[in-house]
Amino acid sequence: MNDKILQFLKESNAIEKENRKEFLHLAHLGWHFLSAFNHLDPENICATHLLLSIKSDLSDEEKGNFRECEVMIGGDLAPRAYSVPILMDQWITIHGDAKTEKEIKEAHIAFEHIHPFVDFNGRVGRIIMNWQRVKNNLDILVIDHKDAFEYYKWFKK
Repeated sequence: MNDKILQFLKESNAIEKENRKEFLHLAHLGWHFLSAFNHLDPENICATHLLLSIKSDLSDEEKGNFRECEVMIGGDLAPRAYSVPILMDQWITIHGDAKTEKEIKEAHIAFEHIHPFVDFNGRVGRIIMNWQRVKNNLDILVIDHKDAFEYYKWFKK
């Protein structure tokens, strides 16, 4: 595996305070799965989520599926669960083909604001962000877990 991809996946997990090898292995599988596609759609995004979350404490219904419950993001209520499939379709239409660094960052922020899953949104979102970067011949963006506070500033409305 490319050293930069490994570093990105390790740091992405570390942002979530997840350092177990099995979850790094699952992140690696998720990365390689999504990398095989030339486009984003709800199915490959949900399948990536399933790969990342398969050994987690999420219920079987929550793994690989958009959420059906309300969740909080940093103290704010995320968009209502019933709107997630529509919001994700809109996200794919608007942001699925993001090309520039600015567009890709905006796409990532928009994805995280939707918060389509009960958990693993950050890890899935960072994989999507770097998938978009690679598809557009940009370098992998490694966000060091020590810089998580600065990264979280991206999401302030």
